[in-house]
Amino acid sequence: MPDDGRRHRTVCYIDGFNLYYGMKDAGLKHCKWLNIREMAAALVQLPFVLSNTMYFTARISGSRPGDTEERAKQREASRLRQATYLEALETLRCLEIFEGRYFLKRDFCRNCNADFYRPEEKMTDVCIATEVVADAFLDRFDSAVIVSGDSDLVPPLRAVKRHFPNKRLVVAFPPKRTSSHLAAVADDVMHVWPRTFSRTQLAEEVPKRDGVILCRPKEWE
Repeated sequence: MPDDGRRHRTVCYIDGFNLYYGMKDAGLKHCKWLNIREMAAALVQLPFVLSNTMYFTARISGSRPGDTEERAKQREASRLRQATYLEALETLRCLEIFEGRYFLKRDFCRNCNADFYRPEEKMTDVCIATEVVADAFLDRFDSAVIVSGDSDLVPPLRAVKRHFPNKRLVVAFPPKRTSSHLAAVADDVMHVWPRTFSRTQLAEEVPKRDGVILCRPKEWE
């Protein structure tokens, strides 16, 4: 912990899908209406100060080929919930949202001898890596907090430490997510606990600039 009397600029980089599925696996459905900016601030303590928050995600698709009518409705409902949530996040100040791609890849199941479509999310880890490395070279942070358990982020973090050994890298693991490889390259490791999510929720109703009111989805209550 530095003790030089100054405030150390911290940028928080959040792997949206890693965080979401970690919360889902932990049974934290009621915490999905998450205020990303406040959660990031809760992970930073003096002498570090949060200067920026970046959220990386991809918009999910709706129904898929071969879906039953009921399943198609469920997927469309999930897509609309995510869209509502992203609109709510866009009302927050000092939060940047980066969107990757989410598409369906055709695959084959040998057990049932049938084709199926498997969702794949692309570009999130690449986008995080790009922003972390670029911000390090542009000297936009003294400390970086990476909320993810994705070991694909090891190479960019290692590159930052190689070129900027004095910059502090912290990995914050979402629930049910961990990586010994990420931990090994970080200066510090923490876990984002359920109590942090509980106290950093968005308001039940979030007003947009155009007057539209966004409400927490009933399924997330």
